Amino acid sequence: MITQLHEGNIEEILDLEKGSFIPQLQAEKSTILKRLGLGHSILGNYEGNDLVAMVSYLYTNFNPRDPSTFPKTHKDFSLQPIPENPNAVVIISLGIKPERRARGLAQELLKAVGEEAKKHGCLYGVADGRCPSYNGSPQEDIKQNPEFKNIIGQYLNKGIVPSQEDFLKDPLLAFYHRTSGCGFLDVIPDFFPEDEPSGGLRVILYKYLDKIISLSKEWSILARIMYGQEYIEQLADFLIQSGVETVLECGCGDGYISKGLAERGLKVTALDSDPEMVYLAFNNSVHPNVDYKLMNWLDLDKLAEKFDCVICRGNSISSVSSWGKEEEYNPNIARERIKKSIGVFFRRLKDNGMLYVDTTKESLDIDAIRKLGVDIAETGGGIEFEVKREDFHLKGKIEHDLARRTRRTYGRGTLEGEEFSVSSTSYLMTPGELEGIIRSHNPSEIWIPNLPHERYYHVICAMK
Repeated sequence: MITQLHEGNIEEILDLEKGSFIPQLQAEKSTILKRLGLGHSILGNYEGNDLVAMVSYLYTNFNPRDPSTFPKTHKDFSLQPIPENPNAVVIISLGIKPERRARGLAQELLKAVGEEAKKHGCLYGVADGRCPSYNGSPQEDIKQNPEFKNIIGQYLNKGIVPSQEDFLKDPLLAFYHRTSGCGFLDVIPDFFPEDEPSGGLRVILYKYLDKIISLSKEWSILARIMYGQEYIEQLADFLIQSGVETVLECGCGDGYISKGLAERGLKVTALDSDPEMVYLAFNNSVHPNVDYKLMNWLDLDKLAEKFDCVICRGNSISSVSSWGKEEEYNPNIARERIKKSIGVFFRRLKDNGMLYVDTTKESLDIDAIRKLGVDIAETGGGIEFEVKREDFHLKGKIEHDLARRTRRTYGRGTLEGEEFSVSSTSYLMTPGELEGIIRSHNPSEIWIPNLPHERYYHVICAMK
C-alpha cells in the first residue's frame, strides 16, 4: 500500500534510512523534519504494517536545457523551498529494504510520484544519481570500475562528453535508468563529499513525464511525415558516394535520420542540446552505429574526434539560440551564434571533409509537398499547413518577417487524443546569407547538391 508519510512516521522513516543506505548517506532526524517543514513529500510503500520502501521528493523549477540551474551541493538540492508554479519534481532519495529489492517497488513509487507531479503541472522528473563504481563500495558489494572512472575523469578534466551508454557502466546508474527510463544530463563534482564510493560526484538524471506533447515531440512526429525512407536513402547514397564514413549530426532530434544513416553502414555521432530529443532518441532510434550525446554544438571543441562529414539539417542552425526559448530570441544574437556554429562545424571536419547545412528555401514545391499528404498553401509572408493522420492532427502556420530576420511557427492539434499547442521562433536566414557565412571560412569548394527528396530546405555543401 502506497501512502503519504508525515512527522508522525518519523521513527519508521529513520529505521528505513538505516536499512536502505550506507551510514554516510543516511539523513538525520532534524534534516527529514526540516524537509517536511519546507513542504517536501515522502511516499511510503507498506507490506502489512511494515514500511519497506519510500521516496522523498519536492517540487521546483528547473530548466533541463541549462544544467547550470541545477544546485551544486546536496544540501542546496535537498533543502529547496517549494515555488508557486513548479515545473519539475525532484527525487531526493529512494530507499528500499535490501530484502525487498527487485520486486518492482521502486517502479511503483516512482510511478505514483509522477502521477502526483503531473497534477501539479510538472513537466520533468529530476534526480541526483550516485555512481559508486567510481571508487567502489565494499559495503554495497560494488567493485571499482576503472573504465567508468576514467570516462568521468575525461569529462571533468578535458570536457570529453560521455555517451549515455558510458553512464550505464555504473550499476546504480543502470538501475536508475532501468527503473525510471531516465536519461543522464550532467556530472557535478563535490556534490556530496561524504559519498566516498561515488567520489563525491553526482550525475543529474532527468525524465520527461508522460503525456506531455511538447515542441520536441510534435517535431519528431512531423519529421517522419516530412522525410520518408526515400530521403534517407538518397542522403545516405550521397554521403557514401562522397567517400563519407563518419558523420557528426548536429541537432539530431529524436535520431530518426541518424538511425537511418547508421542502417546504411555510416558511423554516426548524433548530438542535440534538447534533453527531450535525446531522451526520445534513446527510446526510439537506438542503433549500434549511433552514439547519441546530450550536447550543445557550440561546445563541439570539447570533442577530440574529427569527422568526414558534419551535418546540420532540418533548418536546425536557425534555431541555435531559440529552440524552446521564445522569450530569449534576439535576431542579432542568433546571427552571431550561427556564424560561430559554422566555424565550430569546420573545426570538427577532417581535411577534405564535407559540411552539409540547410536553411529556408526561397520558394517551396507546393505540389510535391501535397503529394506527401500535407495540405499546404502559401500566404503573404509565409505558409499555412495541415497534417492529418490516424492518431495525429496538426494545423499551423509559418510566418516570415525578412526585415526583422524572424521566422515564427505556430501549431495546434491532437496526438493520441491529447490536445496540444506549440510555437517556436528562429532566425530567418536566406540561402545567400548562409552561403556568405560559409564562404568566409574559405572552403576549397562549395556547391548545392542534387537531392530531389529534400523538398523543404535549401542545402549547401562545402569542402574543408
